[in-house]
Amino acid sequence: GKECTPRIVEIGACKVNLNGKKEYFEALIDPQMNIPVEATNIHHISDAMVKGKPLFKTVWQDFINWVRKDVPDSAEIRFVGHNQEGYDRVLA
Repeated sequence: GKECTPRIVEIGACKVNLNGKKEYFEALIDPQMNIPVEATNIHHISDAMVKGKPLFKTVWQDFINWVRKDVPDSAEIRFVGHNQEGYDRVLA
């Protein structure tokens, strides 16, 4: 098969504060390439859905700002990742 570089096309998260209040973050990302049909068949995100969406670096900064919002600088933040196998090297 043909080789392709994995790209992130969506970030979704749920933040739970100490009182149990939940906040959600969802964003589609333009991978700047066509999404292989095989990938769309798995995650159901198509080229049309990401057309004109922000690039990863913009969404990532928005995500970090969302995570840090209303959190004291001294607070510990923990991430739990699902369906992120193989992306550790991208996010590290």
